[in-house]
Amino acid sequence: MAIEIKKLVKKYDTNVLDDFSFSFPDKGVVCLLGKSGCGKTTLINCIAGLEKTDGGSIEGTQNSKISFVFQEDRLIPWISAKRNLLVVNDDETLCNDILDKMGLSEHSSKLPEELSGGMRQRVAIARAVAYGGDMIFLDEPFKGIDVKTKSAVIDAVKDLVKDKLCIFITHDLEEAMLLSDVIVILDGPPLKVKAVTEKEKTDMAYLLSVMNETN
Repeated sequence: MAIEIKKLVKKYDTNVLDDFSFSFPDKGVVCLLGKSGCGKTTLINCIAGLEKTDGGSIEGTQNSKISFVFQEDRLIPWISAKRNLLVVNDDETLCNDILDKMGLSEHSSKLPEELSGGMRQRVAIARAVAYGGDMIFLDEPFKGIDVKTKSAVIDAVKDLVKDKLCIFITHDLEEAMLLSDVIVILDGPPLKVKAVTEKEKTDMAYLLSVMNETN
């Protein structure tokens, strides 16, 4: 189901969202690309119901199961990487397959404290996929993952989330180009859309020029 956001308002000291409206498709990877602090995380937290809004409406998430990858890994520290997946899905074969695609098979029995930061983040991504949400939200999911590994992880994510709506936050242009189907360039606060482009019809130079535009 597509997500329709109408005149959304979220206030802190200032309005982070001020009559913000946008329509998400029912499937595909939509990247929210913008500088840190513009309101991207607030938006997806509101969509996922993690934060209460101060006005407007969100349609299309009712009765939907949402998987979420936060900026922090939020793993359960006293159980293994594999057990972190089994907590949300008891299909051991599926969990093993997801860990393998994330390059973590050899580390599945380790506790989070025995893993590097990048490995923990990969486990968090794997857990979100294992949860099997109708929609998956990724908030800067590749932080701490080394460049060499990141490309393989992005390929795995693309395969694992196909046929679902995936909303993906980043301020990294390369990540946006590698993972997304549609790129939404944002600015703020308050959050506003500067441009929407299909990945196949754009390039890094265009993304950079739009992000650097001043109003």
